[in-house]
Formats: sequence, C-alpha cells, structure tokens
Amino acid sequence: KRELSELADKRTREARAALDGNQLDSSKAITDDVLKAFPEHRDAKIINEQAAQAITVRDTPRVIPTGPAPKPWEPAVERFRDGDMSGAVAILNACMSKNPQCKKLLAQMSEFSTLYKRLEDLEAKGLQKLLSLDK
Repeated sequence: KRELSELADKRTREARAALDGNQLDSSKAITDDVLKAFPEHRDAKIINEQAAQAITVRDTPRVIPTGPAPKPWEPAVERFRDGDMSGAVAILNACMSKNPQCKKLLAQMSEFSTLYKRLEDLEAKGLQKLLSLDK
C-alpha cells in the first residue's frame, strides 16, 4: 500500500508538471488514473479540477465581437459625393426594397440634383432648400 501511495504521489507530480507545461489532456488522464486508485488523494483532485477547467476554457469557442451591420446606402452616398449620380441611384434602387433609408436618400438626392441643375434660376427659398439638402 505504501509503494502504491508513493507511486500515486510521483504520478501526481508528473500530472502537475504536465499541467504546468500546458499538456492538459495528459495531466487530466494521469490524475484520473490516480483518483481511481486513491479517490481521496487531495493533490490529484486539485490538479484534476484545474486540468478540467483549463480544458473547458480551451475547448469553448471564442466569441468574436462584431461591429454594427454595414449600411447598404453608404456606397451610394460615397458615389453621390464623388459626382456619380447615376451610380448612386442604381445602388439606392437596389437597396430600396430592403431599407426605407435608401428610399429616403434617393428622394433627397433626386431633389438635390434637380435643384442643383437649376441653381442659376433659384430664388432664396430654393437656395435655402438646396443648402439644407447639402448637409
């Protein structure tokens, strides 16, 4: 019995070394064996619990934080800023059925384009409207 106890202590030290060396599965297997022979072995229990926790942490899938969803109208706004009205309208027409913001922007861009074409003939009220749409 004493030899078995000494052997269990030796195996427990091996398990601790394996755990410290990040060999979690090996450490758990060694302590499982020791605990079968000596269910009350304090060191083996502690190492076994630590190995089990470390294995759980290792095997749990990582949660990857995601940012806010991309806004489908942003490419259209960029095209409009670059002066590509037809490209912006095409993008907004494609996303209009999925997102009400696309429909709103399409109306605003169309109105801006119309007012901008008549810039020379606009009165104060029209110029004010053009400035508000430009923001």
